[in-house]
Amino acid sequence: MPLSKDFANPIVVVIEALASDDRRRIIIDLHETGSLSYSKIRERTGLSKGTLNYHLKKLSSAGMIRNHIHDEVQPYSSYYEVSEFGASIIDNLLASFRPPIHAVISN
Repeated sequence: MPLSKDFANPIVVVIEALASDDRRRIIIDLHETGSLSYSKIRERTGLSKGTLNYHLKKLSSAGMIRNHIHDEVQPYSSYYEVSEFGASIIDNLLASFRPPIHAVISN
């Protein structure tokens, strides 16, 4: 079955989302912590509001992260976390670069 002309578009969007050091740092922080508030991401990255908003929008548009509102602890606090799609991309990319188990054992 032939591929459509647009089959690579989602791949390009993800690659572009991960092309920035700041966005990679954000998604790694979210992947490691599970969920961070907007203010905590800003504190950890040192980015301005405008720059952080730009990067969060890029990651969100690529489907890598999602935003949700918590109103139990602090009224209307915005939190971000890696989406299932984003976690799958990260885990598969990391697995692709690990040496095969037999290569580790034979050394």
